[in-house]
Amino acid sequence: WFLIGALMAGLIFSVDGVVQASNDSVLYSGWRSILLDTSCTLTDQIEKALYLSFNNMLNPLGLFGIKVLVVPAHGWLFVPLLFQGLMSAILIALMIFAIRRRFKMQ
Repeated sequence: WFLIGALMAGLIFSVDGVVQASNDSVLYSGWRSILLDTSCTLTDQIEKALYLSFNNMLNPLGLFGIKVLVVPAHGWLFVPLLFQGLMSAILIALMIFAIRRRFKMQ
């Protein structure tokens, strides 16, 4: 699961595939302001790629929030992100079933 997330973050970083979603930068402070900064250094690009990848991995169905800070820059990048989201949803469901089975009363 984490290998898929790391590979996707590497792909996003290598093609510079992250752009900010909105111009409401005054609404964000703290760590979120880094994601909306227009002057990107190498570490900022890495952080944006990791954020997009792990946000898609930990929230594949968009249940925990609908406001996104960054989006893919290229249309074709949506396909691997969709695959990552589907795999994450399946793996989360399998993990829940495994925990349920582990603590099942006999």
